[in-house]
Amino acid sequence: MAKIKGFTCVCCITLSALFCACSSPDNYTIKGDIQNAEGLMVYLDEIGFSQTPHTDSVKLKKNGCFAFTGSNKFKEPKFFRIRYAGNSLTIPIDSTETVNIKAHGDKLAFANSPSAQTLDSLAEYDKEKIKRIIYSNPKSAVAVYALLLSSNDRPMFDIADKTDFQFYAMVATAYNLHHPESEYTQWLRKIVYDKKNAQRAQKNLQEALRNSTEKGAFDIALPDVNGNIKKLSDLKGKTVLLTFSYFNSDYYKEEEIALKRFYNETKNRALEIYAISFDPDYELWHAQAATLPWISVHDKRALRSVLLNTYNISTLPTYFIVSAEGDIISRHETLKEAIAAAQKQAQ
Repeated sequence: MAKIKGFTCVCCITLSALFCACSSPDNYTIKGDIQNAEGLMVYLDEIGFSQTPHTDSVKLKKNGCFAFTGSNKFKEPKFFRIRYAGNSLTIPIDSTETVNIKAHGDKLAFANSPSAQTLDSLAEYDKEKIKRIIYSNPKSAVAVYALLLSSNDRPMFDIADKTDFQFYAMVATAYNLHHPESEYTQWLRKIVYDKKNAQRAQKNLQEALRNSTEKGAFDIALPDVNGNIKKLSDLKGKTVLLTFSYFNSDYYKEEEIALKRFYNETKNRALEIYAISFDPDYELWHAQAATLPWISVHDKRALRSVLLNTYNISTLPTYFIVSAEGDIISRHETLKEAIAAAQKQAQ
Protein backbone atom coordinates (compact mmCIF):
# COMPACT_ATOMS: atom_id res chain seq x y z
CA MET A 1 0.00 0.00 0.00
CA ALA A 2 1.42 3.40 -1.00
CA LYS A 3 0.30 6.73 0.41
CA ILE A 4 1.02 10.10 -1.26
CA LYS A 5 -0.20 13.45 0.14
CA GLY A 6 -3.44 12.20 1.65
CA PHE A 7 -4.35 9.58 -0.97
CA THR A 8 -4.22 5.87 -0.27
CA CYS A 9 -3.90 3.56 -3.23
CA VAL A 10 -5.13 -0.01 -2.81
CA CYS A 11 -4.67 -2.81 -5.29
CA CYS A 12 -8.03 -4.54 -5.54
CA ILE A 13 -6.98 -8.13 -4.83
CA THR A 14 -9.57 -9.22 -2.27
CA LEU A 15 -12.92 -7.89 -1.14
CA SER A 16 -11.72 -7.68 2.43
CA ALA A 17 -8.82 -5.44 1.43
CA LEU A 18 -11.16 -3.06 -0.38
CA PHE A 19 -13.63 -2.92 2.49
CA CYS A 20 -10.81 -2.14 4.90
CA ALA A 21 -9.70 0.75 2.69
CA CYS A 22 -13.21 2.22 2.69
CA SER A 23 -14.08 1.68 6.35
CA SER A 24 -13.65 5.27 7.57
CA PRO A 25 -16.84 7.39 7.45
CA ASP A 26 -14.71 10.35 6.33
CA ASN A 27 -13.30 8.59 3.26
CA TYR A 28 -14.27 8.70 -0.39
CA THR A 29 -13.32 5.90 -2.78
CA ILE A 30 -12.73 5.82 -6.52
CA LYS A 31 -12.40 2.27 -7.79
CA GLY A 32 -12.78 0.21 -10.94
CA ASP A 33 -11.22 -2.32 -13.21
CA ILE A 34 -9.49 -2.12 -16.57
CA GLN A 35 -9.15 -5.44 -18.30
CA ASN A 36 -6.17 -6.56 -20.42
CA ALA A 37 -4.05 -3.74 -19.02
CA GLU A 38 -1.59 -5.50 -16.73
CA GLY A 39 1.45 -3.32 -16.02
CA LEU A 40 -0.19 -0.04 -17.06
CA MET A 41 -0.07 2.91 -14.65
CA VAL A 42 -3.33 4.53 -13.46
CA TYR A 43 -3.03 8.07 -12.06
CA LEU A 44 -5.42 10.11 -9.91
CA ASP A 45 -5.00 13.92 -9.77
CA GLU A 46 -6.91 16.17 -7.41
CA ILE A 47 -8.13 19.24 -9.33
CA GLY A 48 -8.15 22.47 -7.38
CA PHE A 49 -6.50 25.87 -7.05
CA SER A 50 -3.20 24.51 -5.75
CA GLN A 51 -0.23 24.85 -8.09
CA THR A 52 1.09 21.54 -6.71
CA PRO A 53 -1.92 19.22 -6.99
CA HIS A 54 -2.09 15.96 -5.06
CA THR A 55 -1.43 12.97 -7.29
CA ASP A 56 -1.44 9.23 -6.65
CA SER A 57 -0.82 6.24 -8.89
CA VAL A 58 -0.96 2.45 -9.05
CA LYS A 59 0.35 -0.16 -11.46
CA LEU A 60 -2.39 -2.53 -12.59
CA LYS A 61 -2.02 -6.19 -11.80
CA LYS A 62 -3.40 -9.03 -13.87
CA ASN A 63 -7.00 -8.69 -12.61
CA GLY A 64 -7.04 -4.98 -13.62
CA CYS A 65 -8.66 -3.82 -10.36
CA PHE A 66 -7.72 -0.58 -8.64
CA ALA A 67 -9.05 1.60 -5.81
CA PHE A 68 -8.06 5.03 -4.53
CA THR A 69 -9.36 6.20 -1.17
CA GLY A 70 -8.77 9.45 0.69
CA SER A 71 -10.03 11.52 3.57
CA ASN A 72 -12.79 14.10 3.12
CA LYS A 73 -13.18 15.25 6.73
CA PHE A 74 -15.43 18.21 5.89
CA LYS A 75 -17.48 16.15 3.38
CA GLU A 76 -17.01 18.91 0.83
CA PRO A 77 -17.14 18.76 -2.99
CA LYS A 78 -13.89 17.80 -4.67
CA PHE A 79 -12.78 17.14 -8.24
CA PHE A 80 -10.40 14.49 -9.49
CA ARG A 81 -9.07 13.36 -12.84
CA ILE A 82 -8.24 9.72 -13.44
CA ARG A 83 -5.73 8.98 -16.23
CA TYR A 84 -4.34 5.91 -17.93
CA ALA A 85 -2.76 5.26 -21.33
CA GLY A 86 -3.75 8.66 -22.72
CA ASN A 87 -7.37 8.43 -21.51
CA SER A 88 -8.83 10.63 -18.80
CA LEU A 89 -12.09 11.24 -16.95
CA THR A 90 -13.09 14.06 -14.57
CA ILE A 91 -14.74 12.84 -11.37
CA PRO A 92 -16.81 14.94 -8.94
CA ILE A 93 -16.97 13.82 -5.30
CA ASP A 94 -19.78 15.47 -3.35
CA SER A 95 -19.01 13.96 0.05
CA THR A 96 -17.74 10.50 1.01
CA GLU A 97 -19.28 8.51 -1.80
CA THR A 98 -17.81 5.59 -3.67
CA VAL A 99 -17.47 6.02 -7.44
CA ASN A 100 -17.08 3.02 -9.73
CA ILE A 101 -15.18 3.38 -13.00
CA LYS A 102 -15.42 0.96 -15.91
CA ALA A 103 -13.34 0.81 -19.06
CA HIS A 104 -15.21 0.17 -22.30
CA GLY A 105 -12.59 -0.45 -24.95
CA ASP A 106 -10.24 2.52 -24.62
CA LYS A 107 -12.83 4.80 -22.97
CA LEU A 108 -13.42 5.33 -19.25
CA ALA A 109 -17.00 5.65 -18.02
CA PHE A 110 -18.93 5.83 -14.74
CA ALA A 111 -20.80 2.78 -13.54
CA ASN A 112 -22.74 4.07 -10.53
CA SER A 113 -22.52 7.84 -9.88
CA PRO A 114 -25.47 9.95 -11.11
CA SER A 115 -23.68 13.23 -10.31
CA ALA A 116 -20.53 12.08 -12.11
CA GLN A 117 -22.55 10.95 -15.12
CA THR A 118 -24.32 14.33 -15.16
CA LEU A 119 -20.98 16.16 -15.10
CA ASP A 120 -19.66 13.97 -17.91
CA SER A 121 -22.67 14.98 -20.05
CA LEU A 122 -22.83 18.72 -19.25
CA ALA A 123 -21.02 19.76 -22.43
CA GLU A 124 -23.84 18.14 -24.45
CA TYR A 125 -26.60 20.13 -22.71
CA ASP A 126 -27.98 23.55 -23.61
CA LYS A 127 -27.73 26.44 -21.17
CA GLU A 128 -31.34 26.22 -19.99
CA LYS A 129 -30.94 22.58 -18.99
CA ILE A 130 -27.70 23.39 -17.18
CA LYS A 131 -29.50 26.17 -15.29
CA ARG A 132 -32.10 23.64 -14.11
CA ILE A 133 -29.29 21.33 -12.94
CA ILE A 134 -27.76 24.16 -10.87
CA TYR A 135 -31.19 25.07 -9.47
CA SER A 136 -31.81 21.47 -8.42
CA ASN A 137 -28.68 21.23 -6.25
CA PRO A 138 -26.60 24.44 -5.97
CA LYS A 139 -24.41 22.96 -3.20
CA SER A 140 -23.14 20.14 -5.43
CA ALA A 141 -19.80 19.72 -7.17
CA VAL A 142 -21.69 19.65 -10.48
CA ALA A 143 -23.05 23.18 -9.82
CA VAL A 144 -19.54 24.62 -9.49
CA TYR A 145 -18.32 22.71 -12.53
CA ALA A 146 -21.23 24.08 -14.58
CA LEU A 147 -20.16 27.65 -13.77
CA LEU A 148 -16.73 26.88 -15.23
CA LEU A 149 -18.06 25.63 -18.57
CA SER A 150 -17.19 27.53 -21.74
CA SER A 151 -18.73 27.69 -25.19
CA ASN A 152 -16.80 28.92 -28.22
CA ASP A 153 -13.97 30.00 -25.88
CA ARG A 154 -16.35 32.19 -23.87
CA PRO A 155 -17.68 31.38 -20.38
CA MET A 156 -21.18 29.95 -20.54
CA PHE A 157 -22.06 31.92 -17.40
CA ASP A 158 -20.75 35.47 -17.76
CA ILE A 159 -20.08 37.22 -14.46
CA ALA A 160 -20.77 40.57 -16.14
CA ASP A 161 -24.26 39.42 -17.19
CA LYS A 162 -26.87 40.28 -14.55
CA THR A 163 -28.92 37.09 -15.10
CA ASP A 164 -25.87 34.79 -15.22
CA PHE A 165 -24.42 36.38 -12.10
CA GLN A 166 -27.48 35.26 -10.13
CA PHE A 167 -26.28 31.67 -10.56
CA TYR A 168 -22.86 32.53 -9.13
CA ALA A 169 -24.61 34.18 -6.17
CA MET A 170 -26.93 31.19 -5.72
CA VAL A 171 -24.10 28.64 -5.67
CA ALA A 172 -21.96 30.92 -3.45
CA THR A 173 -24.79 31.12 -0.90
CA ALA A 174 -25.27 27.32 -0.92
CA TYR A 175 -21.53 26.65 -0.56
CA ASN A 176 -21.15 29.24 2.17
CA LEU A 177 -23.90 27.47 4.13
CA HIS A 178 -23.01 23.82 3.47
CA HIS A 179 -19.26 23.91 2.68
CA PRO A 180 -17.75 26.93 4.49
CA GLU A 181 -14.25 25.38 4.51
CA SER A 182 -14.15 24.53 0.79
CA GLU A 183 -11.65 26.27 -1.49
CA TYR A 184 -14.48 26.64 -3.99
CA THR A 185 -16.42 28.62 -1.37
CA GLN A 186 -13.50 31.04 -1.10
CA TRP A 187 -13.42 31.38 -4.89
CA LEU A 188 -17.18 32.02 -5.11
CA ARG A 189 -17.09 34.52 -2.24
CA LYS A 190 -14.41 36.51 -4.05
CA ILE A 191 -16.43 36.57 -7.28
CA VAL A 192 -19.55 37.81 -5.52
CA TYR A 193 -17.58 40.26 -3.36
CA ASP A 194 -15.69 41.73 -6.34
CA LYS A 195 -18.87 42.01 -8.39
CA LYS A 196 -20.74 43.80 -5.61
CA ASN A 197 -17.80 46.14 -5.11
CA ALA A 198 -17.78 46.89 -8.83
CA GLN A 199 -21.53 47.52 -8.78
CA ARG A 200 -21.11 49.80 -5.78
CA ALA A 201 -18.31 51.70 -7.54
CA GLN A 202 -20.44 52.06 -10.66
CA LYS A 203 -23.36 53.33 -8.62
CA ASN A 204 -21.10 55.82 -6.82
CA LEU A 205 -19.70 57.00 -10.16
CA GLN A 206 -23.15 57.52 -11.63
CA GLU A 207 -24.28 59.33 -8.50
CA ALA A 208 -21.20 61.55 -8.53
CA LEU A 209 -21.72 62.40 -12.21
CA ARG A 210 -25.35 63.30 -11.53
CA ASN A 211 -24.58 65.46 -8.51
CA SER A 212 -21.28 66.98 -9.58
CA THR A 213 -21.53 67.65 -13.30
CA GLU A 214 -19.30 70.70 -12.90
CA LYS A 215 -16.40 68.38 -12.03
CA GLY A 216 -16.59 66.66 -15.37
CA ALA A 217 -14.33 63.65 -15.90
CA PHE A 218 -12.67 62.16 -12.84
CA ASP A 219 -9.08 63.32 -12.89
CA ILE A 220 -6.21 60.98 -13.73
CA ALA A 221 -2.56 61.52 -12.78
CA LEU A 222 -0.09 58.88 -13.98
CA PRO A 223 3.60 58.80 -15.01
CA ASP A 224 4.70 58.94 -18.64
CA VAL A 225 7.76 57.18 -20.11
CA ASN A 226 10.07 59.76 -18.49
CA GLY A 227 8.48 59.34 -15.07
CA ASN A 228 6.75 62.74 -15.26
CA ILE A 229 3.22 62.88 -13.86
CA LYS A 230 0.70 63.79 -16.54
CA LYS A 231 -2.75 64.91 -15.42
CA LEU A 232 -5.85 64.66 -17.54
CA SER A 233 -7.06 67.92 -16.00
CA ASP A 234 -3.99 69.74 -17.41
CA LEU A 235 -5.49 69.28 -20.89
CA LYS A 236 -8.51 71.51 -20.25
CA GLY A 237 -9.00 73.73 -23.26
CA LYS A 238 -8.45 70.79 -25.62
CA THR A 239 -10.70 68.00 -26.78
CA VAL A 240 -9.19 64.74 -25.51
CA LEU A 241 -9.41 61.24 -26.90
CA LEU A 242 -8.99 59.24 -23.67
CA THR A 243 -8.00 55.60 -24.26
CA PHE A 244 -7.96 52.69 -21.81
CA SER A 245 -5.79 50.05 -23.41
CA TYR A 246 -3.45 47.07 -23.06
CA PHE A 247 -0.29 46.88 -25.19
CA ASN A 248 0.24 43.12 -24.82
CA SER A 249 -2.89 42.18 -26.77
CA ASP A 250 -3.92 41.05 -30.22
CA TYR A 251 -5.73 44.29 -31.02
CA TYR A 252 -3.08 46.82 -29.95
CA LYS A 253 -0.89 46.91 -33.07
CA GLU A 254 -3.87 47.84 -35.24
CA GLU A 255 -4.91 50.42 -32.63
CA GLU A 256 -1.46 52.04 -32.67
CA ILE A 257 -1.42 52.28 -36.48
CA ALA A 258 -4.89 53.89 -36.52
CA LEU A 259 -3.99 56.32 -33.74
CA LYS A 260 -0.77 57.40 -35.49
CA ARG A 261 -2.67 58.04 -38.72
CA PHE A 262 -5.30 60.04 -36.84
CA TYR A 263 -2.70 62.00 -34.85
CA ASN A 264 -0.60 62.86 -37.89
CA GLU A 265 -3.60 63.88 -39.99
CA THR A 266 -5.06 66.09 -37.28
CA LYS A 267 -3.77 69.60 -37.88
CA ASN A 268 -5.94 71.04 -35.14
CA ARG A 269 -3.75 70.76 -32.04
CA ALA A 270 -6.74 71.71 -29.93
CA LEU A 271 -7.16 67.94 -29.86
CA GLU A 272 -4.97 65.61 -27.78
CA ILE A 273 -4.68 61.89 -27.07
CA TYR A 274 -4.27 60.72 -23.48
CA ALA A 275 -3.56 56.97 -23.57
CA ILE A 276 -3.54 54.82 -20.42
CA SER A 277 -1.93 51.38 -20.45
CA PHE A 278 -2.75 48.69 -17.88
CA ASP A 279 0.01 46.26 -18.88
CA PRO A 280 1.50 44.33 -15.93
CA ASP A 281 4.79 44.21 -17.90
CA TYR A 282 6.18 47.74 -17.43
CA GLU A 283 9.25 47.14 -19.63
CA LEU A 284 7.08 46.02 -22.55
CA TRP A 285 4.93 49.13 -22.24
CA HIS A 286 7.93 51.47 -21.86
CA ALA A 287 9.71 50.12 -24.94
CA GLN A 288 6.65 50.70 -27.14
CA ALA A 289 5.36 53.91 -25.56
CA ALA A 290 8.73 55.66 -25.91
CA THR A 291 8.13 56.05 -29.67
CA LEU A 292 4.60 57.47 -29.43
CA PRO A 293 4.00 61.19 -30.10
CA TRP A 294 0.95 61.59 -27.83
CA ILE A 295 0.63 61.44 -24.04
CA SER A 296 1.10 57.83 -23.00
CA VAL A 297 0.94 56.91 -19.32
CA HIS A 298 1.13 53.66 -17.38
CA ASP A 299 -0.87 52.40 -14.39
CA LYS A 300 1.36 50.00 -12.41
CA ARG A 301 -1.72 48.54 -10.70
CA ALA A 302 -2.54 46.99 -14.09
CA LEU A 303 -5.91 45.22 -14.13
CA ARG A 304 -6.35 45.91 -10.39
CA SER A 305 -6.44 49.65 -11.03
CA VAL A 306 -9.22 51.59 -9.33
CA LEU A 307 -9.56 53.57 -12.57
CA LEU A 308 -11.25 50.57 -14.17
CA ASN A 309 -13.99 50.71 -11.54
CA THR A 310 -14.09 54.49 -11.45
CA TYR A 311 -14.70 54.69 -15.19
CA ASN A 312 -16.78 51.45 -15.19
CA ILE A 313 -14.43 49.62 -17.58
CA SER A 314 -15.25 45.95 -18.16
CA THR A 315 -13.45 45.46 -21.49
CA LEU A 316 -10.25 46.78 -23.03
CA PRO A 317 -9.91 48.82 -25.13
CA THR A 318 -12.49 51.44 -24.14
CA TYR A 319 -12.48 55.06 -25.33
CA PHE A 320 -13.92 58.35 -24.05
CA ILE A 321 -14.20 61.79 -25.59
CA VAL A 322 -13.55 64.57 -23.07
CA SER A 323 -14.60 68.10 -24.00
CA ALA A 324 -12.40 71.18 -23.76
CA GLU A 325 -14.32 72.00 -20.58
CA GLY A 326 -13.27 68.67 -19.04
CA ASP A 327 -16.63 66.88 -19.35
CA ILE A 328 -17.09 63.34 -20.67
CA ILE A 329 -19.01 63.70 -23.93
CA SER A 330 -19.24 60.09 -25.05
CA ARG A 331 -17.98 56.56 -24.56
CA HIS A 332 -17.02 54.15 -27.36
CA GLU A 333 -16.11 50.48 -27.72
CA THR A 334 -14.37 50.88 -31.11
CA LEU A 335 -11.55 53.25 -32.07
CA LYS A 336 -13.21 54.10 -35.38
CA GLU A 337 -16.26 55.49 -33.58
CA ALA A 338 -14.08 57.31 -31.03
CA ILE A 339 -11.97 59.01 -33.72
CA ALA A 340 -15.07 60.14 -35.60
CA ALA A 341 -16.53 61.59 -32.38
CA ALA A 342 -13.25 63.32 -31.49
CA GLN A 343 -12.98 64.91 -34.93
CA LYS A 344 -16.57 66.16 -34.74
CA GLN A 345 -16.08 67.61 -31.26
CA ALA A 346 -12.82 69.35 -32.17
CA GLN A 347 -14.22 71.10 -35.24
